Amino acid sequence: MKKTLISLGILSLTAFPALAAEGAADACKTKLDAFTTMAQEVKLEEARMQQLQDMLTKANEQAKAGDEEGCKATAAEIEQMLGVKSE
Repeated sequence: MKKTLISLGILSLTAFPALAAEGAADACKTKLDAFTTMAQEVKLEEARMQQLQDMLTKANEQAKAGDEEGCKATAAEIEQMLGVKSE
């Protein structure tokens, strides 16, 4: 029983960083989904709309690749473009 509890403790400690990283990536992805919805509702001139779409694509690719910092940086640029205040 003691060995099982120790094993579970070690397993949880090794799994936690991976789960935390996944949670952060999910948070960025959730933000990007909200921005995608906003992009459909906001009225921007064509060049700005294309820039926004390009930035959304870039951020989504960063999120898929696990580049949390890159995704956050691109999301911050999108927030600025849309005039959204970060939480």
